[in-house]
Amino acid sequence: MDRIVSIGPEHVLESACVLRAALTPYLHCDWSVRAGDLTWSCRETLLHAADCWYAVELASQRRDWLPPLLTWRPGLTPEEGLAAHDAAAALLAAVLRGVPPEARGYHGQLTDAEGVAAMHCNEVLVHGYDIARGLGGACATGCFRGPPRVTPGRRCCGATAAWPCRTTSG
Repeated sequence: MDRIVSIGPEHVLESACVLRAALTPYLHCDWSVRAGDLTWSCRETLLHAADCWYAVELASQRRDWLPPLLTWRPGLTPEEGLAAHDAAAALLAAVLRGVPPEARGYHGQLTDAEGVAAMHCNEVLVHGYDIARGLGGACATGCFRGPPRVTPGRRCCGATAAWPCRTTSG
């Protein structure tokens, strides 16, 4: 039987560390390539994962959709993108520690702080995998099985591997 684990701020920070550890060796790669099967580039996918939507949605306790808060400015490096993600994870962890138990945020559905943390972790690891695939390989950046209400039926693989990257040509 699976052990039930509450998802919280420490998991948000851990997922950020997993993402950074998996992608840092490939900062020299061409991040303009597509991220796996997505239509976004690796750069756009990282920015999507780095947006602080989750923290803002939970802290504001909004009941409806918010637009993205970040855009990739010209010249922004993958390292700066990872730094933005680290900052967004730290912001979400702080919000998770400070909201009352009855707080709810809207991210496609109203959810409590644990649900927000689980959605963030899932998004970071899934999109980290997309980025890894775009950079030239099939690396699983981590393993995540969130609460059944967030990730029904999802199984984790637990694999982490290095992959070669595509470098800028020409």
